[in-house]
Amino acid sequence: MMSNEVNRDSAGSPVVIDYTHDPDILQIFPQGSHLYSHRVVGEDWQFGDYYEPPFAIPESCAKQHLVIIYTEVPENTQLEEITEGHRAVTQPQPGDVSLIPAMVRQSACWNQPHRYITLSLNPDGFARRSPELVASHRIELLPHSIAPDPLIHHIGLALKNEFESERSGGQLYIDSLMTTLFMHLLRHYSQQTGRPPALSEKYSRGLSARNLQQVVDYIHHHLSQDLSLAELAALVHLSPSYFASQFKQATGLAPHQYVIQTRVAQARQLLLTRELSIAEIAHSLGFAHQSHLNLHFKRTFGVTPKRFLQEQ
Repeated sequence: MMSNEVNRDSAGSPVVIDYTHDPDILQIFPQGSHLYSHRVVGEDWQFGDYYEPPFAIPESCAKQHLVIIYTEVPENTQLEEITEGHRAVTQPQPGDVSLIPAMVRQSACWNQPHRYITLSLNPDGFARRSPELVASHRIELLPHSIAPDPLIHHIGLALKNEFESERSGGQLYIDSLMTTLFMHLLRHYSQQTGRPPALSEKYSRGLSARNLQQVVDYIHHHLSQDLSLAELAALVHLSPSYFASQFKQATGLAPHQYVIQTRVAQARQLLLTRELSIAEIAHSLGFAHQSHLNLHFKRTFGVTPKRFLQEQ
């Protein structure tokens, strides 16, 4: 078994780990045994893609909520966890998920190398993303033992693919994935300590025609930028999660889908002028690269931009 004394302070309490700081993480994952292919830090979340050999993590607790998504796990992998003094032994499978709330004491050890994604979430991120649904003092995230959760698994893999493709979908796509994750955890893995506040008139009325036009105009004038969900929501003074749902209700498209569709339509118009190269058009419209434009253009019109020009 592991030694729980390695990671305790002089008073005998578990050391608190801040997952935004690599030196903190290396207190429980020594250099050389803790490898990751991607690590990304957002405003209120951190993403890590990890590979671990057989190892034992001494008792510690994190400042953030930890969502563990198992992606590659060999057969007969055995994981032992001690959470707040409660011991559990499981055999995780690809697609399994576990949740460790902030400041919950846990130690763990496993017998096989495996790969997993960790999403560490700042506790106040829930209030920032959906203040009309929950106040920060009214929500308590609950520990969740290893079990399948297809939605969280899909979000983890989608984020991994997005970072490996150099953010081809843009910040708006990443924001949409993270907002979905926060709301899923809020609805299915939390305990309300009081009755949530009722929606105010400001939030219940949704997007007015004027507000929708304001957002659409802003998108059209800032297509070259890596737009974020928070940026668009702030235009009409809504939280990102509520704005996203109201925007989709009004347009039939998620915000990131609308932006992609608008960029592709504008690309078609610019191609017809024959004043810019395909690469220049991709750059001017905020596509990550020319191949990203090619992908979405073909999905929309059935041909690549080059073939489109040849047919004109």
